[in-house]
Amino acid sequence: MPEEALQCSEDDGPGDGSLVVPLLAPLAALRGDEAEQQQCGSGGVGWRHPSSASYTQQYLRMAAWLGALFAGYAVQRACCQVGLPYDGLRRIDFLEFFSDATSTALWGAVLGWFVGITCPRRFRWLFSRRRWYAWATLLGTPPVYSAISNVDALKRDLAHLGAWGLPFILLWSSGMAAIAATVVWHIRQVAATRSRADVATYVASRLLLLGCFAGSAAVLRRQGVDMHLHHLYLGWSLALWAELDRPLSAVTLAVGCGIFVQGIGAYSFAPVFQEGCFSSPTAPTLRCDFWAEAPFALRICAAAGPLPSHACT
Repeated sequence: MPEEALQCSEDDGPGDGSLVVPLLAPLAALRGDEAEQQQCGSGGVGWRHPSSASYTQQYLRMAAWLGALFAGYAVQRACCQVGLPYDGLRRIDFLEFFSDATSTALWGAVLGWFVGITCPRRFRWLFSRRRWYAWATLLGTPPVYSAISNVDALKRDLAHLGAWGLPFILLWSSGMAAIAATVVWHIRQVAATRSRADVATYVASRLLLLGCFAGSAAVLRRQGVDMHLHHLYLGWSLALWAELDRPLSAVTLAVGCGIFVQGIGAYSFAPVFQEGCFSSPTAPTLRCDFWAEAPFALRICAAAGPLPSHACT
């Protein structure tokens, strides 16, 4: 097994580090005493605590990664001001922004760890000028996805499969097949370049994480908890596999992250599970009657945007 296969990622060739975006060059540069530590603990002597400079750079690399995600979020917030998508939140209060920011940071940090963003060689490859297409894709995905969302014929809900129709089913199936093929391609690439133990770790770690969500969904559904799989989670799950130093993997990471920040930026961060939810039909005015054997109180919140004008008697 070549030594470079054990490192965070494959090198991009001689001189690639010199092509790092100038502002981020200090984060990608490796000093001589850090050469052994670029393996991120996969060497034969076990993990060593990094030097102070290297330790700080790990945090700075993660900060740069989160900064890229927040840039995509900012693009989507700007798109909302011009009606992309038309049902997006044009105005949000500080509470919603705080929820968006903390959720983006937490989920983004986990994703960054999975794709190896704190490893020097991985960071140097991904933030190289040669990967301009990946960052253009990340920033371009939110407006493109929002424009597609404005097409009423493409608005469908997984909770109402019977209303999809054959054309949309075929379109949706083609998209899912493309995603599955991309994931399989990543697994095959990992299997071709790494040890069996690494392949097992790569696949099992992601399947266990996604399987935990799927198993929890099955249990909670039986308990009557409502579930809505927002597309931001689908984008995050796709990006989870994109840890390779390959152009297709970089684009996959960018598209997945773009969908992730589009969902948060357009509709704010929304949980998958909600207990005791009441979903009303869409109408300009609604009148609902609730009754029970004992006195009760209701807390009604808008699914998106501010609570509409209302009167209670």
